[in-house]
Amino acid sequence: GEIPYCFDDCAAWCLSLHKAGGVEEVAEKIRSQGGEVLPVRCDVSKVEDVEAMVQEAIKAFGKVDVLVNNAGISHQELITHTKDYDYDHVLEVNLKGVFNCCKAVTPIMVKQQSGKIVNVSSCRFSSPIAFVIRNS
Repeated sequence: GEIPYCFDDCAAWCLSLHKAGGVEEVAEKIRSQGGEVLPVRCDVSKVEDVEAMVQEAIKAFGKVDVLVNNAGISHQELITHTKDYDYDHVLEVNLKGVFNCCKAVTPIMVKQQSGKIVNVSSCRFSSPIAFVIRNS
């Protein structure tokens, strides 16, 4: 897909994708539009992954201006066939992932006395992606 135009004025992006592949393609699109990007593999349901992603973004860019929580998965099966593990995994990514990312960036934003968090939700999203973005 296309890079969202609402972020055209962003100077740098920390792009996170849990699944292998795809992240470099998106990163290249950002670069081709003149953006600076730090691709990072991250499972937002794991606190350690999220904290490492945020620390890499801070190391690379010095601050976090915007967090866009855009990770999401769904399980397309009848409830009678849905295993507890599958349901728990959806909750871990879609709910706990948002919590983990917000918790990781909030102290940084408070210290900076600035920052914005955007939470995106959809029952049809199939590729978990989270962005940490720094404006110019």
